[in-house]
Amino acid sequence: MPLKGQKLSKEHRKILSQVHLGNKYTLGRKHTELEKQHISESLKGHKVSTQTRLKMSLSSRGEKNPNWGRIFGAEVRRNMSIARKGIKLSEEHRHNISKSLLEHYSKNKRLRQQNKKNKVSKE
Repeated sequence: MPLKGQKLSKEHRKILSQVHLGNKYTLGRKHTELEKQHISESLKGHKVSTQTRLKMSLSSRGEKNPNWGRIFGAEVRRNMSIARKGIKLSEEHRHNISKSLLEHYSKNKRLRQQNKKNKVSKE
């Protein structure tokens, strides 16, 4: 029964706060191998609609991305670079990347100027 319009005492609010703090029922619980197998079987073949995929993509763009603004250390960057070495991209993939970058730089004048400065400084 909701307590619509009723004022709660400070003690009662404190008790309610303590009661609702955290997940006390499954905290730290691990799934058994059988449970993991059932979950895996139930999700196999599950296709996500293109509309849902678009929503998921939009929900983690820009500042909402967990890696937004993250600065990786030199060792991590080197490891990421090593992991990508030797991966051959198809001609179509390379063309798509080039097209995307050209479109991006054409929209953003500041990046275009910065890219020109970097090329001059390398020479």
